[in-house]
Amino acid sequence: MSVRTEFARRCSSCAETIFLRTPASALNNSDVQCEARGDRKRRQSSDLLELVVSYALILSANWTLNPLREWLYWAAVIWIGGSTALGLVRARSIQFRTTEFRNSLWIVGAALMLAAPAVAIAAKMHTLQQPYGPMGRAEAFAGYAVWAIAQQWLLWGYFLSRLTQLTSRESRAALVVAGLFAVAHLPNLILTLMALFWGLTASYLFLRFRSIVTLGFAHAVLGITVAISIPGPVMHNMRVGLAYLQYRTPAELRVAREDPRMMNTTWDGHRRQLQEFQQIEEPLK
Repeated sequence: MSVRTEFARRCSSCAETIFLRTPASALNNSDVQCEARGDRKRRQSSDLLELVVSYALILSANWTLNPLREWLYWAAVIWIGGSTALGLVRARSIQFRTTEFRNSLWIVGAALMLAAPAVAIAAKMHTLQQPYGPMGRAEAFAGYAVWAIAQQWLLWGYFLSRLTQLTSRESRAALVVAGLFAVAHLPNLILTLMALFWGLTASYLFLRFRSIVTLGFAHAVLGITVAISIPGPVMHNMRVGLAYLQYRTPAELRVAREDPRMMNTTWDGHRRQLQEFQQIEEPLK
């Protein structure tokens, strides 16, 4: 074979590779990219649907009366639970770094340090409220702690993971989650501002430590402090939605406003002390 013939054969082979094989490969890559974009759009649509329905059910439960409110509450639980299970199957959930748990325990300590002076001030001002009896106090505090952890999981384990798929930036999604958390506490303006501040703080802490449990305990400490330190008529017993508008000041607190002698025995919710006081007053009339 001559040099000229070999050179012509190699040129022909190169031309075939460039003009025939490359377009086919490019076409295959284009199909893969189109399919990936289609999958991403479908995931984003699914995430958006899950977020809208979940938040709508939560707000609807806040703004309706029983028994519809209870039905909407359980509908939200079922919807969120089902979509969470589906997300785990699709492996789209955020991977939490449990190793950061110890490093984030200081958050609970900081919450306790903030709570201590607030409780002391409330005790001095005779506005410290207490559940009935030690068992009632333990049950109330334990139940709220569980609820606080559930809220933190809902914010950072459910809403944040889906909003991140839509915004492509986790920090931006965390700010949106904090805003949604605050809006859910309307029309209780005091609680809404507190929720916004805590939501923004928790978003930074979660992105730093990825520990829902420590944030949940800190949430519980701060929430219980607010509940027992601020009088019920001021915060409407921390109610939100329609329940906030329906709040009525208890009778013993209305009496306390008229008789300062009863202030110390009524702000803490001890109805038994009020009854004893009234029994003493009746024979004197």
